[in-house]
Amino acid sequence: MVANLVSAEEKKAVSETGLVAYWSFDEGKGNDGIIEGDVNWVKGFALEFNGEEGYVDCGDNSSLDMPTNDFTVEVWVKSNGWTKSSIISKGSWFNQGKGYDISYPENPKNIYFNIYDGSKYYPLKTTLGETFPWSHIVGVRRGGTVEVWVNGAKEQSIDYPTTSISNSENLYIGRGLNGFIDEVKIYNHALTAEEIKTNYLKSIPAP
Repeated sequence: MVANLVSAEEKKAVSETGLVAYWSFDEGKGNDGIIEGDVNWVKGFALEFNGEEGYVDCGDNSSLDMPTNDFTVEVWVKSNGWTKSSIISKGSWFNQGKGYDISYPENPKNIYFNIYDGSKYYPLKTTLGETFPWSHIVGVRRGGTVEVWVNGAKEQSIDYPTTSISNSENLYIGRGLNGFIDEVKIYNHALTAEEIKTNYLKSIPAP
């Protein structure tokens, strides 16, 4: 299955400060992206991934690069079972690359928010394990720290030098995931604790 998602230019009504990308996966909404492989669109709801080769290719837009500025990556995820996968990824640590991701590594089998600057890898582990219900995951770079939040609560924070993580890789959603993804947002600033909690409470997807 290959299908175009609707351009962000049709979603100007979403007026959140610093929101540079938004994929709602509802009909008539979203940023640019192409569905590749076996991905099911649940109408008006979310995308379902089968744990194999399906994903969304969102291209390489400069607005998705985060040189040294603060930023936030936000997503709703439901896991049907562990698979080594990237929920959101922009760049790769392979060959000491630069970028950021929310991913599901092989060991331990927990969700992580990761930043890598070409010389060092900064992983932040969540409490989300192999299978979990709909959960709100937020990764934040805020000044000299990076943070990961789950369901409105901060789970980990570590020190981080403000080095550039810009790269020329495409942004991908759902590569290898066995589960559902909804409401992907990227901001070019750090959301406050109150904003993160508000987004969690107002955006819980349907079962």
